[in-house]
Amino acid sequence: MKISWNYIFKNKWRFHITSISLFLIMLAVSIAFLHLRFNTLSGTDKMRLEMYKSTLYSTIEQFYVLPYMLSTDHIIRQAVITPDDMTSSELNQRIAHFNTQLKTAAIFILDTQVRPSLLATGRTRQLCRAKL
Repeated sequence: MKISWNYIFKNKWRFHITSISLFLIMLAVSIAFLHLRFNTLSGTDKMRLEMYKSTLYSTIEQFYVLPYMLSTDHIIRQAVITPDDMTSSELNQRIAHFNTQLKTAAIFILDTQVRPSLLATGRTRQLCRAKL
């Protein structure tokens, strides 16, 4: 059964019903497509957010222990309290090792007057005694 366009346009109520039906079908398809697209993007955003969260937590946990670890190390404590050249090479190796393992840009160790007394830089991986 073939319906001609003239038949649809002659009867106004049939035209309106057909127009509204087509509009509702297009609206339903658009809503379904947008819902599917939103769920896909929402899933990838949640995964990305979880990745950022885990990276941030692991970085915080990695550097949370560093001040305690450095403050309890007897070689570093001795070098800050009484700096001498006897422990300098061992101290250099220890700080450079910490810096390499943690992949930090720099490690600053403050003396008792809260001035930087030791510095391990990430680029050169060498220890320098600050002259302040």
